[in-house]
Amino acid sequence: MSVRLLRPLLLAVGLAVVVWLVWDLGPAAVWDAIHALSWRLGLVVLFPFGVAVVLDTLGWRVLLPTCPVPWGTLAAARLAGEAVNLLTPTASVGGEPLKAYLVRDRLPLDLGLASVIVDKTTTLVRRLREATWALIGLEALAAFKSRSAGPAAGGSSPAGGSGGA
Repeated sequence: MSVRLLRPLLLAVGLAVVVWLVWDLGPAAVWDAIHALSWRLGLVVLFPFGVAVVLDTLGWRVLLPTCPVPWGTLAAARLAGEAVNLLTPTASVGGEPLKAYLVRDRLPLDLGLASVIVDKTTTLVRRLREATWALIGLEALAAFKSRSAGPAAGGSSPAGGSGGA
């Protein structure tokens, strides 16, 4: 199938999925959610994603200090790779080679692949660090709550008795 036919076909499939989702959820429910959020919908949906794209692209750019690839091209390649990661069951790594492939005309493929691997590894390390701190925080919160609950929560006195005579 040629690319000229594939793009309109994929657009039609995407629009059909959106229409089906709106129909399944109910147009009134979708409209109520959009109306309740009003202009904040853009902030809630687009702002965090936009910031993440900018920062992730800058992180990839840092790995290529002598890179002749413009920031916009790197951002477009990153978005395409992330789309493949999200849409395919490849455990969020299927789009990584695509990123390097899309910038191959301005960057050697081996350098592009190496930069993508380092970028993905640093992202993994960052997420593991964040998860570790989150678990430490949850454990500290649980310990604090159990200490602040005191004997009333356990139903026994500090001496170990039941509080009776």
